[in-house]
Amino acid sequence: MTYVLLLLWLPAADPSGQVVANVNGQAILMGEIDREVERALKGRTPPPDVQAQLRGHALEQLIRRRLVLSYLNRNGQGASADDVELRVEQIRRRLASRQRTLDEYLKKTRQTLDELQHRVAWKIVWPPYVSRQLTDKALEKYFQSHRRDFDGTQLRVSHILLSVRDDTVASSMTRAEAICQEIRSGKISFAEAARKHSTAPSAEDGGDVGFISRHDPMPESFSRPAFALEKDAVSDPVVTDFGVHLIQCTAVKPGEKTWQDVREPLPPRSICSSGPSGANNRGQGSSGCCRAVKSER
Repeated sequence: MTYVLLLLWLPAADPSGQVVANVNGQAILMGEIDREVERALKGRTPPPDVQAQLRGHALEQLIRRRLVLSYLNRNGQGASADDVELRVEQIRRRLASRQRTLDEYLKKTRQTLDELQHRVAWKIVWPPYVSRQLTDKALEKYFQSHRRDFDGTQLRVSHILLSVRDDTVASSMTRAEAICQEIRSGKISFAEAARKHSTAPSAEDGGDVGFISRHDPMPESFSRPAFALEKDAVSDPVVTDFGVHLIQCTAVKPGEKTWQDVREPLPPRSICSSGPSGANNRGQGSSGCCRAVKSER
């Protein structure tokens, strides 16, 4: 039986040692979440609102990684204690060759031995599992379910940008939700709302930014929700480094590439879309597996 216990985040003298979640008896500490966020930010300092969202995403990723490891262990595909200890010993030897100890390394990287062992176990088991599952059938199935991401489809989009320089993300989100409701109810057109509210240069053109591809020129945080839209649909508020956006798809140019044409970019996402079966009991798919794989590259 698999279970996840989420605990309330409370102020503490040492918040890094606070247990935030428990997955099958394995604790996830606040410090581990913060280190995942630090690795993703690579030295950047986002606004406090965005940092809180990143912590939430990091917690989700860590929970799902634990669930995947539990699934693989139950099915005889997990890393044994000996496998993990061998890798940790290799780390010890590499550190010793530079006159450093494992304890010094853990202190410098601000992680516990248990956290290191989980990361080592993940690196041992996940790549082989992905390799075994990358069949033509799995790749084609994933392509068919995510055709727009790979077949060269282009969308013509408009957007409304609400800057957060003089505001918080939360208050800009509230404004964006109100504007979105007015647009969807027909009280105002998207173009009119863009001219009235948007701080982007495209405002005078009703928010029109022309055609975009799935991975260019807009950032992923913009493109992903844009490519989930049908023609004339308006997105929920979207947060990027530029601020809070509302996006409308105004035209679609279907792509013509087949799954064989884009075979290389498909893995390991095709595995994340379909499994491992039973690894996630939270009813949210397994996109967290994809994020976990990405974070290890």
